[in-house]
Amino acid sequence: MSFKEILNNEVERGQKGLNISIPFKSLPKVSNYIDVRKAVYTLLFSFSGSGKTSLTNNMYILDPIEYVLENPEKDIDINIIYFSME
Repeated sequence: MSFKEILNNEVERGQKGLNISIPFKSLPKVSNYIDVRKAVYTLLFSFSGSGKTSLTNNMYILDPIEYVLENPEKDIDINIIYFSME
């Protein structure tokens, strides 16, 4: 299967509401464009002292855990693997 076919398949699944994602509750404007999805790697980089660790902790640890606890009916199993290169 080509990359284009995989991408089209994911878009079609999303349009049908089959892609499970977790919104960024603390950043609703950002959540309009991106969210937490299974098997997606995110690389966040910027200048020293710009708040990368705080942003990452908030968006990818605290928000997803809070969402899962507030929405038990969605039956989402969450596993977080966090590599910090500090």
